[in-house]
Amino acid sequence: MQGINLRSYSDYKNEPQEDIFFSVCRRGGASAFAVAYPTADSRSHAACENIVGVVTDSFVRRPSLCDEAMQGISGFANESVYNLQDPEKKFYADCAMLYIFKNRIRCTAFGSAAVYHFNNGVLQNIYDGSANRLPGKSLKFSVACEPDAAIPKGENAFFIFSGRKEFRPDTDTLAGALAVSDNAEEWISALQLEENNSRCSVLAVILPEKRLLSFGFRKGKKK
Repeated sequence: MQGINLRSYSDYKNEPQEDIFFSVCRRGGASAFAVAYPTADSRSHAACENIVGVVTDSFVRRPSLCDEAMQGISGFANESVYNLQDPEKKFYADCAMLYIFKNRIRCTAFGSAAVYHFNNGVLQNIYDGSANRLPGKSLKFSVACEPDAAIPKGENAFFIFSGRKEFRPDTDTLAGALAVSDNAEEWISALQLEENNSRCSVLAVILPEKRLLSFGFRKGKKK
């Protein structure tokens, strides 16, 4: 592959601005990917656009995978959603992020969102958001996330999920779909999310087997 291979899906495909549920930013050797989906009690998807824009832009402006950076970026996202709240109108979203810098990764997730990391088709880790409070619930905010990790040799694929928990594919389903796919678009297609009326937004990211600093982008076609 010539660059990072991407494919996004959301059941909000008929929205005039489908991209508000996703954001992908790259600057120099830093890359950020974010996906969000409104909670069942949210009045609209306004929180999604705020979160994905803030976290990706903040990371590539001052890239760092340290704890302080993760807390700071998540705090910015929290403030952006908290400012939307009204006593009669609540705006919340489950969300997940993947950050890449200097051949290392770090992931954060909130609510029912999660990031799955596969290396050569084998599950390496699941970054689950169930331990983290949703952005916008309170001005007091902190995030628990696993430490950064080196990107292992071979093919690395990430499935970033945000949506209703009952529609999250299990690990065997994800691995099976990846095994019969040559790219991110085929991976998403093999999961049959649209056919199953899955209420979610997802982003499949497959890194090429080469040095991270030389990565480019090759974006898959959206539905």
